Amino acid sequence: MNIHQFTGFILGSFIALFPIVDPIGNIPTFLVLTARNSIKERHEFARRIASYTVLFLTLFHALSLVLTTNIHKDNSPLISSVYREKIHVINCILAEND
Repeated sequence: MNIHQFTGFILGSFIALFPIVDPIGNIPTFLVLTARNSIKERHEFARRIASYTVLFLTLFHALSLVLTTNIHKDNSPLISSVYREKIHVINCILAEND
């Protein structure tokens, strides 16, 4: 991968976050960037962006569920023994309050 491909990849990755961060605010940007495209091409781009955004958010949501579920298990390899002890203390306090 040469520098132009790498720069294009980084720039494309950065721009790909725009619809996720502020979808409504980026409508004017989308219209300017696709001003020379036909309506059919604009609709195809919008469908693609929406599909990728839903896929991206779904994958990260699933990953966060896996990580947060595993953190609360005592034998999780994701956390150290210090945090296991803190979680155990918190769980004991919560159990006393129930």
